[in-house]
This record gives sequence, structure tokens and C-alpha cells, in this order.
Amino acid sequence: MFIELIFWISFGLIVYIYAGYFGVIWLISRFYPEPVYRDVTDLPKISLIIAAYNEEKIIAEKIQNCLSLDYPTECLEILIGSDGSTDKTNEILSKVNDPRVKISMFQGRHGKNWVLNQLVKESTGDVLVFTDANIMFNKDALKHLVKPFQKETIGGVIGKLSLVVPGEKLDYVPEQSYWSIESKLRTFETRIRTTFGLTGAIYAIKRSLFCELPADIIVEDDTYIVNSILRQGYHIVNSEQATAREGIVDDIFNEMKRRIRICARNLNGIRYFKSLLHPKHGYVAFGLWSHKVLRWIAPFPLIALFISTLFLTSNPFYLWVLVFELMFIIFALIGILLNLLKIKIKLLSYCAYFLVINTGLLIGFFKFLLRLQKPYWETKSRP
Repeated sequence: MFIELIFWISFGLIVYIYAGYFGVIWLISRFYPEPVYRDVTDLPKISLIIAAYNEEKIIAEKIQNCLSLDYPTECLEILIGSDGSTDKTNEILSKVNDPRVKISMFQGRHGKNWVLNQLVKESTGDVLVFTDANIMFNKDALKHLVKPFQKETIGGVIGKLSLVVPGEKLDYVPEQSYWSIESKLRTFETRIRTTFGLTGAIYAIKRSLFCELPADIIVEDDTYIVNSILRQGYHIVNSEQATAREGIVDDIFNEMKRRIRICARNLNGIRYFKSLLHPKHGYVAFGLWSHKVLRWIAPFPLIALFISTLFLTSNPFYLWVLVFELMFIIFALIGILLNLLKIKIKLLSYCAYFLVINTGLLIGFFKFLLRLQKPYWETKSRP
């Protein structure tokens, strides 16, 4: 029966996207040794690059964090670009007096990609480290980020991000659980060859591999940069020791907005790395399809599963499946309501998170189709 076929194909895709790929990569990684990198004695010069917009609440702390990192003074430069900030960001930046910090204040809004391109042109480091204004590095993060570059085949290194919610238990923050699982997956992928998951909060690339970002077309900067490195035949690896933290407001609607933006921009950017999706690229194509593209379109098999179940309820098995689906939706809606009321019930919070992020991906898909993306970013809520 055609509808039954749709049900099982959709079900299989959902299982694969959210559990199957993780299991496959974990199993394959068991046959590969864990990479070991020795300490670097001759440290490369690093250009730490930050694009900022209306970051008055956090920019001073960010600069202090950068200046306190355990890395030789003569090997570190910090470049900050203010993209037409309208709050006190520029005023705070104008008071910075340290030779390691280079400030650029751009008039008007140009978009993050344009700012990053300008800062890279002004930089002199052999390694480019990209981060955001609200991300605080652990003291030794830079030393761990540069270790893997000892291997010629490695073109990029992704650090580990920890989320901090003031006054909350992290076990009750679904986004923290997501990042924990994502970090494990990146570690397994790294063991095999290269990872496809990334966080734009903390990552480094070899300067020679940087490709100018398309500022006139709306794409996600970190995804574009990483895929351009893969396209050049280099690997991206995960570093669990290069850690950073981000203070967040525990609000699932912030996460939905992020998913909308990321999905729309990444779908828009497929044009630049579509050749990597061809089966001839083997593991790289497999990873990009599984870790990235299928996730971006995950709402569609979810919708297909629900609709097909509605047509199959004459069979008791599918009737029970529908009951489960409806219960999940009800739990998610209650979880969303409780989130607004600042009430935490773990199961309901996870159901709500799942529904909200997939709603965000769905909206992002249609924003991509209708070309509603904007090249600018807005500062999200700070704790």
C-alpha cells in the first residue's frame, strides 16, 4: 500500500537522522585509533577574529577574556569589527588600549560575512580563529586549537562549546544535551577522518585555506568556511580540550530563531558545496548528507509520518502510533507553556525542544524558498 510505504520510509528517515547515523559513525569509529597530538613548542601566530553588532553588555568582558588567554603575546592579535553598532559598543571599543587589539568600526550595516572578510584582510596570523562576542574561551583553548595543525592534512579544528544558564541545572536544559551529543558525534567522525558538525563559537583554520565569504548572498559563515576547506581536500577535526562557554537565556524560542536563520542560510549555501554531495566523494558525501542536509529537511518526514498515520488508523498498530504521536505533541505544547512560565519538567522540556527546533527548520526552509533571509544578524538575549 502506497501510504504504508510513505509511513515506513518516513519512519526510517527519522530514526536514521536522530539515532541511526550516530550509531553507524560510533560503530565505524571503533575500528580507528583516537588521534593524539603532541604539545606544540613553536606556536604559530594567531589572528582571533570577532564580528560584533550591539554587544555593549558583553564586549568588554570578551576583550578581557581574549587578553587573558595563555598564549604568547607576540603570537596573538585580536581583530574586532563593529558592524554599524548603534548602542555603546563603539564607545567601549574606542577605549581599548592594547597593541594586540585592532579595532575596526564600520559605518552602516554590511552583514557578518562582509565584516569577517575585512578583518581577515587586515590580519597577519598563520592561523585564523573565529568566535563570537559572547563566547568566553578557557585559558588554554588556543594552545589546544593549534595542536592538530601539526598534521598536514588537517585544515580546520573545532572546539567544544559548553552552555551556561545562570541559576539553572544543566540537566534541565535541552540545548545543553543537544550540544553534548553533537560533541560526541564530532569526536567519532574525527576518529574516522573528518567531522561535519561545527560550532561557529570556537574554530580555527589555516590562513592559506580561507576563501572569501560571499557577502552579497546570505550564507552561514562557519558552514561555508568549513565546507570550503573540505572542498580543498583537507580535514576538519574536533578538539575536546579546546573549550569555550556561552551564557544563554533558557528560552526555547531563542533556539527556534537560531534554527530558522541557520536552516535558511545553509540551504542557500548548498550551491557552493553541492559537488561534495556527489557519491564519488565517499565518506565526505555520506557525512554531509547525514549530518547536515537530512537534518535541515527533517520536518518533512515528520509531517509525512503524521499524515500517513492518519490514513492508516483502521489498523490497530497505526492507531496506537497515532495515539503516541498525539501524546508527544500534547506533551510538547504543555512543555512550551511551562517554559514560558519558567517551570521545568524534564520530559516535557525535551518534547517542547524537539517540536520547536523542527518548527524552526520548517520556517527556515520556506524563508529560503521565498528569499526572505537578511544578511544582518541581531544580538540574541543575554543572561
